[in-house]
Amino acid sequence: TNTITNTNTNTNTTSTPPNENPKDRVASSPSPSPLDRSRLYLYADYKLICLTLMEVALALRYLHSMQVVHCDLKPGNVLLKSSPNDPRDFTTKLSDFGYVTLLAGEGPDGHPHALPRRACGTMAYMAPETFVKGPLLDSSIDVYAFGVLMWEIVMGLRPYRGITNIATHVIHGGRPVFPPEVPTPYRLLATACWSADPWAR
Repeated sequence: TNTITNTNTNTNTTSTPPNENPKDRVASSPSPSPLDRSRLYLYADYKLICLTLMEVALALRYLHSMQVVHCDLKPGNVLLKSSPNDPRDFTTKLSDFGYVTLLAGEGPDGHPHALPRRACGTMAYMAPETFVKGPLLDSSIDVYAFGVLMWEIVMGLRPYRGITNIATHVIHGGRPVFPPEVPTPYRLLATACWSADPWAR
């Protein structure tokens, strides 16, 4: 992964209209500029980081409102679209729906669930329950991946570097580690997102 580097320090965060249609955050075609290959500096400005994450969250909220789970949220599937009027010089869109899953039935808790016919997602962003054969899955697996994305977007590094068995590590509670300089509210939100308990996400 390329480390995110740039010198744009404009902190105006008014570029996303509050009445914007959230489905506009979903890309209809591929783009050559995924987030994990960008050279845009995000680490030093949490206002811009949060604006980027908000756009991703709006895309997920739209999908989940349609009873659809993305199942492969990661930086490579968050595309950057050039936007000269935006303080970051880009806006974000969610892409790659190869693993998308429709929530078609209710689980024991009465909420929509799905039983995927195949393993889905990218290992480092998969929730612990996805490594267990046969469980009902829901939109909380996207929330888990969002937490890992929060870590990666400030660190500019792949999660779990040097760990050979990511699945076992995650099942036993292993998660990426934030440095102490990352703001506490940000760390707490990411930690809640990647909770082992889907209901706590």
